[in-house]
Parts: sequence; structure tokens; C-alpha cells
Amino acid sequence: INPESAAVGTTPLAPSPAKPTGSLAGNLAWRAVTDWGAQVVSWSSLLVVVRVLAPSDFGLVAMAGAFYSYLRLAGEFGIPVTIMTLQDLTEDEIAQLHSVAVILGVAAFLIACACAWPVALFFKTPRLVPVIVASCLSLIPLALRSVPEGVMSKELRFKPLSWFNAIR
Repeated sequence: INPESAAVGTTPLAPSPAKPTGSLAGNLAWRAVTDWGAQVVSWSSLLVVVRVLAPSDFGLVAMAGAFYSYLRLAGEFGIPVTIMTLQDLTEDEIAQLHSVAVILGVAAFLIACACAWPVALFFKTPRLVPVIVASCLSLIPLALRSVPEGVMSKELRFKPLSWFNAIR
């Protein structure tokens, strides 16, 4: 038995710290380019939607968006930041965090479904119910991506992250 590997708290199969792929400046440049490109597409699509939707429909989307933004914060619950901050997480702990993220995402969607009618009553707009349910359905895929996003951010893999963000 090797006395160095038998020391308390060390394991021979401990994960090594992640190394960034490519240069940090290159990764950040990719992030900036794709963020700006996504912003241009987002603003362009907003202008098209403003022209296509009636003002009342646009108001429905805005009301659902206000509700969605609070549930999105609850659904993510800071899991990507947790993964980036805690550098020594094992694969099992990351898998557990992924399970927690999925449970939180599904729970946030179910809360949206349960609260859709009361929110519509609050705004006195029954047409708001399906808009809330449809928009909050995206909380589940957001929960599914939170752990991989946190791992990629921890590994400073901004190029693929920025592409995924731009495509989304």
C-alpha cells in the first residue's frame, strides 16, 4: 500500500480540475459575438411580433411574461452558479443537482398551471390562462439545461455555451 494514497481524504480517482478549452479571450470573444447576434435577432423578432399581434394580444404576452419571470427564478434556483462556485463536486453530486433542477422545473410548471386561472382572474382576462400555460412550459427545458450550463461555465467553455444561447 502506498502511504500517500492511503492518507485520509485522498482518493486515487479524484476528479481533476477542469481546464478551459481554447483561450479565455477567444471564448469571451465568441460569447460577445453570439450575444450581440442573438440580441439583433431578438429585437428584430420583437418588431415583427409587435406588427403582427393586436395590442391586446401583446398585452397578454406581457402579463404572462411577468408571471413567467418569477417562476423562472424559482425553477433555476441558482443551480448553475452553485456548480460554478463549488469546484470539487463529484459526478454523483452533479447528477443529484440535475435531478433537483428537473424537479424544480417541473414544480415551477405545475405551479404555473395551478396559478394560471387565479392570475387571469386578477388581470380580469380569461384568455390569459392558455398563454401562461404555454409560456411556462419552457420552464422544463430550462431546468434540463441548468446543470450542463453550470458545468460548461465552470470549465470556461464559453464558445459552445454562447452558440447554445444564441440558438435558443
